Amino acid sequence: MKLKYCIALIGLLLKFFSFSQETNRYYFEMKNDYIKRGKYKSFSFKLYTSNSNTVIFGNDNSYILKLATARIYLNRQSDTARGSYIDFAGGATTDGNLFITIDKNYNKKFTDDEIYFVNMDTVYQTRADFINAWPIIRIDSLKVYDSSNVLHIVSINILPCIFPDPGFNYFKNSTQVLSSKLTFELQLYTLNYMHTSFNFNNNVYELNIDLYPLQYPSHQFLRVDKLLLHNVTLYQKIGGKDSVIYLKPFSSLENDIRNGTKFLLGDTSFRVAKISIDSSYIEIKGEPFSKQSHYNNKKTDNLINFSGFDLNSKKKVKISTSRKMYTLLFFTGSWCIPCHEVQPLVKAMYQKNKDDVQLVSILVERSLKEAQLYFSKSKTNWPAFYENNLHHNSNDISRKLSVTIFPTFILLNKKGQIIYRGTSSSAIEDIRNLFVSP
Repeated sequence: MKLKYCIALIGLLLKFFSFSQETNRYYFEMKNDYIKRGKYKSFSFKLYTSNSNTVIFGNDNSYILKLATARIYLNRQSDTARGSYIDFAGGATTDGNLFITIDKNYNKKFTDDEIYFVNMDTVYQTRADFINAWPIIRIDSLKVYDSSNVLHIVSINILPCIFPDPGFNYFKNSTQVLSSKLTFELQLYTLNYMHTSFNFNNNVYELNIDLYPLQYPSHQFLRVDKLLLHNVTLYQKIGGKDSVIYLKPFSSLENDIRNGTKFLLGDTSFRVAKISIDSSYIEIKGEPFSKQSHYNNKKTDNLINFSGFDLNSKKKVKISTSRKMYTLLFFTGSWCIPCHEVQPLVKAMYQKNKDDVQLVSILVERSLKEAQLYFSKSKTNWPAFYENNLHHNSNDISRKLSVTIFPTFILLNKKGQIIYRGTSSSAIEDIRNLFVSP
């Protein structure tokens, strides 16, 4: 009888083990509700003051108070590569409204192009309300060169907005427009994105692939040039809310697939086995994960001394793990909601154990401006390094340690060796127990 139970138990374990390692295929669907859901993505461009003497009059005889222009290139990989461009002009009128115009016929002037006005008499309660007030503008017969310099004539939809520079704020009414002494910033918003969802270890995840705001409306054109793809965002459903735990360029995901990079989620992991944009699917494979073997296989001697751009001192700072018994690396970002929620726990743990541990935050952001803003709001009293997640740098600590999920906590000993790695708020309790263990 005991043998029978043992055989049944072994069978059950084998079934679970095979299930955890099976490859599952999930299909994407195209969506366009980012702004409605408040998850919009944008690309920012400085609007430069124009030397043109052009005067634009509105229907009520108002005229331009501030005029600025910007030229946005499409699929241009370098200064010598062929690329299409779109000229924008925008600014404020004397009655406090905002406007935008686009050189649709490419004759390098705006006098014969349609002008789009945004009424600022309305008080916009949220940033999303302000974005929704702007029109979606269609451009036909746009000449676009792909990465092979093959010309395509396409039509695209654009959602442009004008913000005060820096664009973290938005104009709420005409009074703010007239009183603003700042230069303007043009932001172009993602209209469409590819979406799928999947379950892993009883957790629900959503994966979105954002498309450039100047993207082709037809899905088939995605085959032409993968440069049109931008961010990949992985959300985890936590308490009924979508929390960002992964935000990287599409090229980074492709590198992760080639390298077999694992997405570590506590004591479990999965990896992306394959992604097909043409066939609209992604293949995800669950894999067993041993912390001990993972750490033993890592070459961590180079982390005895490491350096980064410190947002506190605004210069490159060198950190030595030999200074204290422990060094805790906290990988975070302004876009990561779970990182915000765990920040008070990190601060409390550090205050209690700062005689034995040095804490370093690694802010992985799309720009230095975003990192500085988040750092100023978080009011941390420990070093915070900035790393750019849009550009590959082999010297980045996040890349050396294959950090893919946020927040991630990595604890080093005095020799620079990893003695713990964890994700989410559960890692805080694990680290506390390590501090008090004999």
